[in-house]
Amino acid sequence: MLSKWSSLICKCLGAAGCLALLLFALPAQAQAQLHFTDVKISLLPEYDQPSVLVIYRLSLAPATALPVQLKLTLPARAQVWAVAETDASGTLIDVAHTSQTQAGRTVLAFTSDSLSVHIEYYEPLVKNGLARHIAFEWPGDYAASALAVDFQLPAGATNLVLSPPSVTSGTDQGFTHYQTSPVSLAAGQSFSLTADYQRQSDALSAPTPQAPAAQPLPQNTLTKLWSANQTSILLGLLGALLLIGGLSSLVFWRRSQVRGTSRKRHTRAAADVETSDEVVFCSQCGTRALPGDTFCRECGTRLRRSE
Repeated sequence: MLSKWSSLICKCLGAAGCLALLLFALPAQAQAQLHFTDVKISLLPEYDQPSVLVIYRLSLAPATALPVQLKLTLPARAQVWAVAETDASGTLIDVAHTSQTQAGRTVLAFTSDSLSVHIEYYEPLVKNGLARHIAFEWPGDYAASALAVDFQLPAGATNLVLSPPSVTSGTDQGFTHYQTSPVSLAAGQSFSLTADYQRQSDALSAPTPQAPAAQPLPQNTLTKLWSANQTSILLGLLGALLLIGGLSSLVFWRRSQVRGTSRKRHTRAAADVETSDEVVFCSQCGTRALPGDTFCRECGTRLRRSE
């Protein structure tokens, strides 16, 4: 009986194990099936930084289901600069991404809603005096139907040695370009390129934006500017006159208010003086007495004041 149960348990465990292996294998198989129909890689040493600018232009197979999750392996010291996808109008749109360093490599992960992906990153340039050395590798995370590398030689560089050697070369925007022949790579198959050259200057290749030269203004523009300036001056003078007039009116009104108040105060003071003491007249001659008088100033009669 015990042996029967043991056999049944082993069968169940075996089925669960197979199911687990199948579930783990499905994502790996789906990732293995993803492939790029076209991979264009540009290497621009000493372009806008004293390092190597690497640009990926990746095209996924038309049958790829979107959105698609991608993971690309980059060098450990890679500095990711841009991750973008191309919309229907050909415009690049930034894509959220993460990058983690694992086992001496940087893993770049992102989700794309487009079949066209654009990636830029920088990797260090090895310098030894005048000598420069570049070692680039495509790790082969996905299969590529056609992969080609374009190398831009910096201005003033000499004694270039490429491996593998380029099959075509040409000039673009004043720079000499070397391109390898397209190769087809399976998933997990890497591609390497090394470049050695010499250069006496450390100047960067990226063109420096030039300020536009000053151009004389047309006569009609000068006339318009003069008319506008005249109008501004006249409006300013008018505003100043109105301000001065308003201030003068305010000062005059304040002064008149002060004078009126002063007159009222003096009148009130005089009235207070007149009413402060009783008005007294002489009983004999009728002469009005002044405040403080005891006798009439006219006839000398003693003044009678009310008690």
